[in-house]
Amino acid sequence: MADTNQARREYDEYRRLDSEARALLDRAAAEQRDLTAEEDQQFDRLVEASNRHKGRSDQLVRMDSEARAAEDAIRAVVPAGAADRSGETAERAGITAFLAGEAMRQIALYNGGSKFGGETGIEAEARAIADFSDAASLYVDEFAQSVAVYQRTASPWLGLATVRTSTNGRPLVIPSITADPAAYTPGEGTAITEATPTFGTAAATLVSYKALAYVSMESDEDAMYDVMPYISRTQGRSLGLAFGSATTAAVLAAATNAGTATGLGGGGTATFIGLDDLLTLKYSLAAPYRSSGAWVMSNGMIQKARKYTDKNGQYLWGPSLVLGQPDTFDGRPVYEDPFLAAPGSATKSVVFGDASALMVKQVPLRFAVSTDYLFHLDQIALKAVYRAASALPDAKALAYMVSANV
Repeated sequence: MADTNQARREYDEYRRLDSEARALLDRAAAEQRDLTAEEDQQFDRLVEASNRHKGRSDQLVRMDSEARAAEDAIRAVVPAGAADRSGETAERAGITAFLAGEAMRQIALYNGGSKFGGETGIEAEARAIADFSDAASLYVDEFAQSVAVYQRTASPWLGLATVRTSTNGRPLVIPSITADPAAYTPGEGTAITEATPTFGTAAATLVSYKALAYVSMESDEDAMYDVMPYISRTQGRSLGLAFGSATTAAVLAAATNAGTATGLGGGGTATFIGLDDLLTLKYSLAAPYRSSGAWVMSNGMIQKARKYTDKNGQYLWGPSLVLGQPDTFDGRPVYEDPFLAAPGSATKSVVFGDASALMVKQVPLRFAVSTDYLFHLDQIALKAVYRAASALPDAKALAYMVSANV
């Protein structure tokens, strides 16, 4: 299918660029020298380009999977006569058909030509769940689905956290254990000493992330065919970026501080943060968190981590060998977060641990289109609202490393 072929091309380009970047390091290692300034810049350009192609490949695979799930859900919930538009005025039917068709074209671009059936409401409020696995909450609105898909591509946390979808926006209050209770070994017939655990709370108070766009009705006759996909992308990305920024800040505020980096390891001395620091970060967590742990890094941290080697010259960064799967570092998957800082003096650029401990409460993505609001201007208004919040009840599940203060 089209999207599968495109994902494969992006993945093949990622592997090619990754090989070129590794060749630079291998050549310098064989000559027992560091990279020259020119080679270092070339390496960074190759890494940045390979990350971009890897991200596109993963996004296409993810969109294909989610859109297929949405298509199955729609078949199950769309009534037999949903496509009958005989009751609509000619003007509204034309706008409806255009929006639905355009959004389906955009979805089809990432879904191998799959089509979604059903009605797209123009003035009625439409809902599309941000998590496509919740079929019961999925409303048949292809444009809103496209917004929801892009909303999930901007930040890694929605794909890693434990997500609870609710029909209300009340705060989610989660109990947390701040200290483990003591255990005793009383003899036979001896009273057990009471040891009630100490409970705290972590609250996720939902925030409304909103996006609004105006489109000229005259675009229907001109360039609207090309504008609508960009609106769905920009609205989805703006919602995802806003939520991702708040979530990263919440994680850093609640997670464990694993200490300050020394800048050692990674084939020698590394500025700000080195291989030894990342290993210290990983092993600062208890074994259960390490076994299911994942790395979340900034782009600048990824560029550094890809250069780190062990004492045998073996890279600890492992490129993905399966289409749609993340790269690994020291055997654990790596995800990029645009809101972690680049490695610098006393910055936070890497988090490690069991990200499923992060709790996210969300309300289904709400999407509405109005042809009446700006009637006097002959414009269409498109609004998307996403309500969500995160909380980390177990601070020991995730940890971050502070770069050296130099």
